[in-house]
Amino acid sequence: ILVSERRVAPGYAIRGGDELTHTVHRHEPAIAVSDGDVDDPPVKVVYEDDDVVAVDKPPTMPVHPCGGYNYNSLFHVLASQDP
Repeated sequence: ILVSERRVAPGYAIRGGDELTHTVHRHEPAIAVSDGDVDDPPVKVVYEDDDVVAVDKPPTMPVHPCGGYNYNSLFHVLASQDP
């Protein structure tokens, strides 16, 4: 927790005009993978053409970044496989 963008001692008394800020570090929820094989990617492209991509993905994997998922999403997995 910062007070007016500075670290303060634990006994600091908050005064008028102080601005309190904090940063929360959270890990993304895990995505359930059916067989747990590390060498087997969690997303398999079933069909792909210039307009459509059909994939087989774990049901717990979101399609796009949302809520608690910023990186563990289909969007990021596909982007890392074929940028």
